[in-house]
Amino acid sequence: MQQVYITVDRNWRGLGNIPQSGLMLASEFADWNAELKSNVQAVNTQEPVACRSGDVLQG
Repeated sequence: MQQVYITVDRNWRGLGNIPQSGLMLASEFADWNAELKSNVQAVNTQEPVACRSGDVLQG
């Protein structure tokens, strides 16, 4: 895992951004990175006010 992935900041539904909580393919594996190959732009979504997923995840 440590050879293939690096940790990155990630946004989590209902929790917001958590530093170093996500994984991304290391640069050595860029040929297999669909995010780079497909030129995917950052997805910014707005949580509905009624969404309670953050409360559920936090117990």
